[in-house]
Amino acid sequence: ARDLLATYSHSIEKLIIADSNNERLDILRQSLTDSPIEIHVIDVTDRQIILSLLVKCDVYINAVPTFVGLQMNIFHACFEAKRNYLEYGGMGIYTVQQKAEHDQWEKAEIIAILGLGADPGLFNILCRVVADRLDRIDKMNLYWTAKFIGDENSILIPPYNLSTVLAEYGNPSQQFLNGKLPQVPAQSGFETIDLPEPFTGIQELHMNVWF
Repeated sequence: ARDLLATYSHSIEKLIIADSNNERLDILRQSLTDSPIEIHVIDVTDRQIILSLLVKCDVYINAVPTFVGLQMNIFHACFEAKRNYLEYGGMGIYTVQQKAEHDQWEKAEIIAILGLGADPGLFNILCRVVADRLDRIDKMNLYWTAKFIGDENSILIPPYNLSTVLAEYGNPSQQFLNGKLPQVPAQSGFETIDLPEPFTGIQELHMNVWF
């Protein structure tokens, strides 16, 4: 919200923020005083409420946790309202379903940007930088890692949103295997890699897929 309301985002006239939690909205409202925002406490399962807010905006940013189970409902509401759609993450399972509707979104001239994730576009740039410096590339493997800073302890400190981390380990995922993209059970598909400094040692990773 702060980035969207910053002076360098001069083309944004108003930010409409909706949440089911009034306390979270109050905290946000207090931190964004004198900003062009409009706050709504809503039931995100109510399609008519979603549609009534969509008609007031140009772009919808979906920050509802993916495995709440409303990903496709919200996606289709944006299509119905003919509003451009952007999401932080949809996981591979939902992304495949969304990409299957590419032609109808293109025909309707509505933009949908899927699965921005923790570093939108950064991996694309890094891959291009590497590609420009090599004569030949057979394959690129991309890994997202995090290192715990400080003394070892028994307290779980997730590298990013805890609900997302748990969802990735507790739900089926899409994995690119032998030229196909099958859905596989949770925590299946492991890869052993020898990480360089500062991520020393042999690591066995559960593989998940983003698009």
